[in-house]
Amino acid sequence: MVFAPNIHARASKTKVRNHFFRTDVPRPRKLRLEQHQLRSGIGDILKSAENPLESLRDLHEKHLLRIVELYKIEQDPVAVAFELAALRQVLTVQAFRLAAGKEGDTADFALLMGGSAIRGDHTFLTDVDAVVVPHTEADREAALRVQELMLRNLAEMAIYADEVMPNNFDALPFARLPGKFPAFSAAELKLPFNLSWWLSNGAFYRFLMDLKVAAAWGKVKPAAYAEQLGKLQHQLVYDRPEELQTLCRESYQKSRDITRERDDLRTKGKFNIKNDALRQFYYAMYAVRARYRIKDPAPGTVLNALFDKGMISAEEKKDTASALDFFLDLRHLIGFSYPLAEDSSKLDKKTIQMAAYAKGVAEEQLIRKIEISAATLRKISERILDI
Repeated sequence: MVFAPNIHARASKTKVRNHFFRTDVPRPRKLRLEQHQLRSGIGDILKSAENPLESLRDLHEKHLLRIVELYKIEQDPVAVAFELAALRQVLTVQAFRLAAGKEGDTADFALLMGGSAIRGDHTFLTDVDAVVVPHTEADREAALRVQELMLRNLAEMAIYADEVMPNNFDALPFARLPGKFPAFSAAELKLPFNLSWWLSNGAFYRFLMDLKVAAAWGKVKPAAYAEQLGKLQHQLVYDRPEELQTLCRESYQKSRDITRERDDLRTKGKFNIKNDALRQFYYAMYAVRARYRIKDPAPGTVLNALFDKGMISAEEKKDTASALDFFLDLRHLIGFSYPLAEDSSKLDKKTIQMAAYAKGVAEEQLIRKIEISAATLRKISERILDI
């Protein structure tokens, strides 16, 4: 279950967006912070905080404003994405620890994170993918309570948490997950979108590949959970890569069919960056990772592997990276500067007008760039998937 942020949290998002257009803002002492610097700095403040959750909410806003300035000054979408990913990781861990502290020392469980916050391509209005996994069946009820409270804590900080993985994992220990997801079903391969996304095995397998152990609570060390996670990843994905490759190919084709029916930037005036470009490209990336057992989820790592294996040329690698950076930059721009945006993926006439104005280009020029970038990602994806 996902909880809506409170009024204070919504106001915080508005303040961040208003901040984007200000020119009288003093430059922060440091624009870039390593994750260990964020972790130690936030940890030090929380030690003396009377209301830790309120302090975390204020720290989230403070660092978002710092990242807005980084984006305005350096105009480096990749650096901004890494800063946002690091911030969301640290805050999610703190939200987990605050929730776990309510359970005392009577249970053992771990926080796992995946998705864009781990890949490093995170954006401001993007949710976080996090799930609490118990050590044993006896820890399951405590893990469920911690997960629910953690989601409430995140919502208080205006951080949305995706409900897909908590629903798929169902607070089961690692030992029970192979029984819940024993193999790819025929229906999943033929019609990968025939079920609710919440119930999709394909979403679980792909999410599983990105997962990292972010924190642990209780007597069991994070390394022990990481070992169990690694075994599960091999058992369900890396030791049977052909099944995931087939699933990714079918998912790509179905997604393209839906895209053709639904969105067209010129005739209908709308386009979804995530669903109509990035998600389809990532299907190809997951297929490559399964085939070659590439554990690092960063897109740049996968593109380097494809180049090293002679599957793409240096020019294709450069063009693909450029297309990814362009869409990442556009999502940052939407998230940081368009007050009416529900998320950073949806493009319509108003969003295009705003983005073109902010970038100082003609709307037609921006639309053409969107079309070229989407076509670049489709071309490389279809080659990789052999479609």
